Amino acid sequence: MTRKEPVRFLVFGAGAIGSVFAARLAARHPVAVVARGERLGQIVRDGIRVEGATDAVIRPPAAPLAREFADFRPDYVLVTVKAHSTRAAAPLLEPLGRRPVRVSLQNGLGNEEALAAGGFPVIGAVSNNGATLLDSGRVFHAGLGEVILSGFQYASGDRVEGLARCLSDAGFPVQCVPDIGKPLWDKTILNAAVNPVTALLGIRTGRLLRDPGTERLVRMLVREAVAVAGAEGVATSEAEVWEMIRRIVARTAGNKTSMLQDLERGVPTEVEAMNGVVVAKGAKRGIDTPWNRLMLRLIRSRERGG
Repeated sequence: MTRKEPVRFLVFGAGAIGSVFAARLAARHPVAVVARGERLGQIVRDGIRVEGATDAVIRPPAAPLAREFADFRPDYVLVTVKAHSTRAAAPLLEPLGRRPVRVSLQNGLGNEEALAAGGFPVIGAVSNNGATLLDSGRVFHAGLGEVILSGFQYASGDRVEGLARCLSDAGFPVQCVPDIGKPLWDKTILNAAVNPVTALLGIRTGRLLRDPGTERLVRMLVREAVAVAGAEGVATSEAEVWEMIRRIVARTAGNKTSMLQDLERGVPTEVEAMNGVVVAKGAKRGIDTPWNRLMLRLIRSRERGG
């Protein structure tokens, strides 16, 4: 019997979420990571250490550039960099050729299109996992969440199913869908409602819905974003998104949202890929989004040190 070749993964962006996927997949598959700066130094020195819903220590090959892993010949590249870095990151993957499928595990809309530019195979994905990168370099995985997958461009059903098997074997609940559009919008609405509120108040997700005033604000942000999504042809509802928010908040109660982590570290947030998208697309459709516009302005002010 012929031994099957191992499925190889390159994680492009070994922050909190990238580290969780690397740690879980490394139990069964060869994994390498691309990281930079202080994070690269932490991985080289101490490996990737994850605690919480995932408890693992791995020491994967790590380098600052994807081209250094051309001989590694990854089958999948899990892209976990911030949404505002996707267009700059896409060309850095070109030295790997067309063999690896690019998998966007990012926030916001438009990442798949950026990775697919030039005809590269892409799988769209939504991850509902909460993770926090601690100052020590350790990663806290707040809760094991579902991963939704769909072929986006030039990624055959076999490649989607193969990735789903690998993620499922690694412990992730996985769902494959015909079109990633609605899950991406649902996640964007969730992020636009949850991230800026937790970031501005400095609270973890578990405290988000405990106060009636805060809950009302979250509901208003959801209502606006659902209206924009509907105008964009995406059939979702406030009730559906609200139930998703309640479920994820309960599952990841100890998590710091990515936007709160970014503000604490003094780095740019993904507010443009969250509330900014809702505001911009709403304006094109003639839909006013005052609450999302307020969040966008307040987070921009915080980014500038206001």
